[in-house]
Amino acid sequence: MVTTGSRVVPVRTCFPRELGEELFPLGFDTHDGAVMLVDGRGRFLLVHHTGNYCLADDALRAVWNFMRAETRDAEDFRA
Repeated sequence: MVTTGSRVVPVRTCFPRELGEELFPLGFDTHDGAVMLVDGRGRFLLVHHTGNYCLADDALRAVWNFMRAETRDAEDFRA
């Protein structure tokens, strides 16, 4: 679970196993309910109600891609 202020958001427990990496929550999008995460390899990921997405391999590009909604399917990065 991810605590965001007064809200608690469940994070899909199978997602770390799918990627083969531990995940650390970074933030929460209040508009869509998406949770931004970073994995052990430094990849920035997004858990959204429409699916799991990879934003980028570095923080600056991840923020840029998040703002422009440029994402890649996270299933392409399974272990």
